[in-house]
Amino acid sequence: MQIKEISTVDEGSRLFKIIVIILILFAIFYFLTGYVSKYMNKRNNKIDNTPVTAVIQYDKIMIGEILNQSPSEYYVLLNKNDDSYQSLYDSYITTYKNEGDHLDIYTVDLDDSFNKKYLSEEENLQPEKISDFRIHNKALLKITNHKITNVYQDDAIASELKELAQ
Repeated sequence: MQIKEISTVDEGSRLFKIIVIILILFAIFYFLTGYVSKYMNKRNNKIDNTPVTAVIQYDKIMIGEILNQSPSEYYVLLNKNDDSYQSLYDSYITTYKNEGDHLDIYTVDLDDSFNKKYLSEEENLQPEKISDFRIHNKALLKITNHKITNVYQDDAIASELKELAQ
């Protein structure tokens, strides 16, 4: 049996090499982390992190709430988003709202999933209770004292809004 003698010089050089390798790996990770964080900071600075103020839409309501608004008299426009007359209606409504004394005008999106149960082929636009309300297409309603008093449909919607806007 042969006994191999290990010199302390070999052990010292091995230890030195291991320490140098660990230091080199530490330096690589240190600079790599610095580069990545610098890159991420540049990227994050390009993203607009300005907080956006939430806007509560008081003019848009659900069908179930059309009779429950606080003024005693107001209008409700029930329409779909893809209606070709929507921009005309919006124009008349904006002009009307810019006048001094006016009734409120609320809008209802018939495409909204919460309003689907009120869509039907047979219309009931002046029901005793809101659960019986049914609409097929667009309409402009005038509400007085929590009851539907006037109903405008098709071309009469644009005519009434135009008259209001004058």
